[in-house]
Amino acid sequence: MYDIFIKNNNSVVADNKTKILLMQHSSMVDKLRILVAKSYNNEFQDMSEFTCVMEYRLPYTKKYKVEVLDRIPDDPDVEDIYSGFIKYAVPINSEITKEAGDVEIQFAFVKKAGDNYSSDDDNIIRRTDKTVVTISPIADWANAGIDIFEEKVDEILNPP
Repeated sequence: MYDIFIKNNNSVVADNKTKILLMQHSSMVDKLRILVAKSYNNEFQDMSEFTCVMEYRLPYTKKYKVEVLDRIPDDPDVEDIYSGFIKYAVPINSEITKEAGDVEIQFAFVKKAGDNYSSDDDNIIRRTDKTVVTISPIADWANAGIDIFEEKVDEILNPP
C-alpha cells in the first residue's frame, strides 16, 4: 500500500514504505491510501463531514483530472496504528498510470456552508499542497504495442 499523509499544516507527504513500483498501464492492482487527521486546527472537529477530492496532472500531456474519493470504513476488529485518521482509497487505474513519470497530486476537502441560503462562494474548502507519485515506465517496445496488448487481453477475458 502506498500511503499519502495530509498534515494539519496542509503539507502532503507520500510514504512508500513497501517500495511498490507503480507501473505504467497497470490497473486495479495497487492502491493509494490517503490519511488525514480527524480534526483540523481545532476549528473543524470532524473532517469526515467533508468530501475529499483528489486532483492530479499527468506528467507528459499535462492532462488535469479530478476524482471524488471513497472513504475506507474503520474496522473495529482490527487494531490500527492510524485510528486517529480518516482514510480514503484510490484504486490505481489505467488513467492515472497512462503516462510514465511524476504525477502531481493535490487534495481539497469540501463542505457545503451551514444553511441553504448560502451561495457557492460560502462553501468551506480546505486545499493542500501537492505531492508527486512516480509511475515507472514499461519497456518501450511494450508501450508501442499497447493497443495490441489490450486487444489480446480483451480476447482472453471475453472469449467468443
